Amino acid sequence: FRIALTAESVVNVTDHAGFRVSDTSLGAGIYALGDLNRDGYDDFAVSRTREDGASALGGLLVFYGEQGYGEGPVDARDASTLADVIIQQATAAELGATSLVGTLQATAGDINGDGVLDLIVGQPMVTRISSVSDEYTVNEILSRNERGSVYVFKSFSTRGEQLTLAQADLIMDGEGEYDHFGYLSLTPNVDLDGDRIDDILIGAPTLDGIIDGAKQDAGQIYIIYGNYRTAVMPVSGYGILTNRVITGSGNFLVDTGIGRPDRFYDPDLDGDGVLDATRYTIITGEGQKWYRFTTLGDGQLGTMISLAPAASAGMTTRLSGHDGIITGGLVDPAGDNNAFLVGPAAGTSTTAFTLAIVGGGTKGSETAVFNAGTLTVTIDVIADGNGVSTASDIIAAINKMTAVGASFRAVLAGTCNTGAGTVGVGNYSVALDVVLAGDGLDLSSGTAAILEFDLSAYIAYMDDPDVLARVALLLSGLSGNAVTLPSP
Repeated sequence: FRIALTAESVVNVTDHAGFRVSDTSLGAGIYALGDLNRDGYDDFAVSRTREDGASALGGLLVFYGEQGYGEGPVDARDASTLADVIIQQATAAELGATSLVGTLQATAGDINGDGVLDLIVGQPMVTRISSVSDEYTVNEILSRNERGSVYVFKSFSTRGEQLTLAQADLIMDGEGEYDHFGYLSLTPNVDLDGDRIDDILIGAPTLDGIIDGAKQDAGQIYIIYGNYRTAVMPVSGYGILTNRVITGSGNFLVDTGIGRPDRFYDPDLDGDGVLDATRYTIITGEGQKWYRFTTLGDGQLGTMISLAPAASAGMTTRLSGHDGIITGGLVDPAGDNNAFLVGPAAGTSTTAFTLAIVGGGTKGSETAVFNAGTLTVTIDVIADGNGVSTASDIIAAINKMTAVGASFRAVLAGTCNTGAGTVGVGNYSVALDVVLAGDGLDLSSGTAAILEFDLSAYIAYMDDPDVLARVALLLSGLSGNAVTLPSP
């Protein structure tokens, strides 16, 4: 009994690959990283099995995606020359005539919420040998690190073309000497808790476990949650929190025994709406305040310090396509200055309908009604004393709709559209498509879109949502120029 496997087509990678690179000890690991440099193309990294100070300098090579990755056949190119960023485990001077044997891991994510992807590099194990070769004997081993480490490079695309692991913003080491800490998720942009900030998954496959007794090589997974804000503790400039001074001993924070909390706040004694001091208040434009305190005696159950900021600094959050981008809905009748976009308002689930423009209305009093898949707008088409209905009149009529589950909203389409163009009777098919565009919305030239975002998920991560003053939407293209739309 035999089974023969046949293929409908045979692909020769040499002839059909759209991109080929070659180098020394290259290809030990290939990692998808997402769009590191925000140019609209996904990027990737390639690691070596071995790094040295000559022909194999750099343990991880990062390549930025581009439109030029096309169809084969293409010639193989030198990876070290073509790589956009090279990450070295050590400098050429530090390596000398030795080699570092071991495969680096890589993934990426925006772990601090600044809108720029961070690169995470894992080094589960590295062996330093006295030769420049992938093959070595025990006598050639100079040192071996099996504890493992993880290196985080924040805002990676802004860091330059040549980096060493020692230049990482954050370095994490394994707990045990033989844990092989540093295995990373193969998928970038992992958000485990749904807070719109990416998280880091790290594996240590040979960590010894102690649950239900000792277990050799049990392995362990670590989850490092991303956070919007990181702070560095200052060396000076502290405020002192105290409610009791003991002569000769100093200032202390104690339970005063009055049955209610001690409050540290800045009063407004004259009632003019302006605080008389800002010792305990983070004012607008001030990023942080630091305090020192010394407790006297042991704390008890329920003893705590609670912070209630009176102001919150501005926070910029990158809204991705998954937050709800609706494209389509363009109505473009014959004539100039009369094209407009129409889409359902919040609570209306209709995504395809017919826009019927009919006569019989009065200019300035146009009406819009939705019924059985048809949005009907009644307009004035007679050039009498009232005039003829324009695109702006139709938009105004549509935007007055308030029926629950059957309301629509319309806006002018195009940057030079005045809305003064007249619109004749007719039927227009409108189809709306929800685009899940990942980290951005890709619009071709001349294409318009209706954007609708739910900000409630982001407000929860403000220091104090009650003091939210305004929200502004920043639209940023690939050029890096941002357009700010003022909040309503």
